[in-house]
Amino acid sequence: MPKASRKTPASRKTQPVVAMAAGESHSLALLLDGTVAAWGSNYSLGWLPVPASATNVVAIAAGDGFSLAVKSDGALVCWGALPPAPDDATNVVAVAAGGKHALALRADGLLLAWGGNYFGQASVPDFVTNAVAIAAGGDNSLALLANGRVVGWGADYYGRSSTPPSATNVLAISAGAGHNLALAGNGTQRPMLQPFNQSVTVGQSVLLNAGSPMGSVASYQWQLNGIDLAGATSAAIAIPFATWTNAGLYRVVVSNAFGSATGPPITLTVRRTPLYFDTSAGGILVSNDGTHLRVLGASGVGPVIILASSDMQAWEPILTNPPVIGAVEFIDPEVGDQAAKFYRALEGAEAGPLRIDIATTLSKASDGALPLRLTGMAANGPVIIYASSNLLDWSAIFTNPPTIGPLQYLEAPPTGQPGRFYRASEYR
Repeated sequence: MPKASRKTPASRKTQPVVAMAAGESHSLALLLDGTVAAWGSNYSLGWLPVPASATNVVAIAAGDGFSLAVKSDGALVCWGALPPAPDDATNVVAVAAGGKHALALRADGLLLAWGGNYFGQASVPDFVTNAVAIAAGGDNSLALLANGRVVGWGADYYGRSSTPPSATNVLAISAGAGHNLALAGNGTQRPMLQPFNQSVTVGQSVLLNAGSPMGSVASYQWQLNGIDLAGATSAAIAIPFATWTNAGLYRVVVSNAFGSATGPPITLTVRRTPLYFDTSAGGILVSNDGTHLRVLGASGVGPVIILASSDMQAWEPILTNPPVIGAVEFIDPEVGDQAAKFYRALEGAEAGPLRIDIATTLSKASDGALPLRLTGMAANGPVIIYASSNLLDWSAIFTNPPTIGPLQYLEAPPTGQPGRFYRASEYR
């Protein structure tokens, strides 16, 4: 048996680990930058190294000779000794790896299984609907349903697929080689699906999902940076066109007759795209009134400036367009008898000094929390809010992904402090 490789690239050593998974003879670690590290025995089956497509990863699982990774867009990456995943394994939110089989849970609650099926562990029973969590043992499978019940199928020796009657109001499950575990709660609602941080480009759509507990009654309230979002009262929140104001920290509060629970944070990052000239048919036209050009990729961070040159050395601005998201079209009427003319585009940042004010909002705090409002950002780096009680010792209390604002944040009420001061910075 060849020796396992334990070398780690120097650039990866400083990345914090956010999740781990253990297979039969190899291990995986999910790093903060969305990449996956793997080590252990590789035999000749190729579950090491990690494929290049495993980027922007948000969840991992390791089985007997294979590995699974879920990307932030719900795509599934599989490698090693496992048959290909089903074609409908899309919009995946959770995965589980058994001995020779795998499970994938979609955001709509549909559960998929494939691989070794000698005990029926990869044949999902018809009664498994509205699943919110999954686990795979050596040759059995488990699903946690939205009503708090646990169901099992596959091999049943030692009773591993026979759920005891006491397994109700379950919050989490786990499956081993010959036994299972379930964490029971008191009936209080909770977010159903594992929340994943997401990153989108300006103008793209995004769906944040807490799961749909169709088997129980619950109410929802989504929050952005601690402030209730008006109308966001379902299990999922859809953002059809992401802009800078959508970037931030989301949580969902799930309530029922037993109480309420606030879910883990979901950070939504909004990225900008570089400006570029549209060279497709119709993007560049020459007519009697001049040269028609179209610039794409404007992200609204500042005015779009078009510059022209005849020698690529001396550049003259010929158009300044107000901040816009999307396309900018313009006509250069001064073509004349020049042998050649060149163009380039810039998107300047219209940012003033960062300013913190107390926001006027309906979500103020009957509980004493303080709504803060920031303006003057340029989306050149994360925005950090600091607090101090003496203007000398400052502590970071909140970090928001890059944004041009305005940015609102609901600061929890301080305890035992005579005064509270705030400042903000934007890493550029």
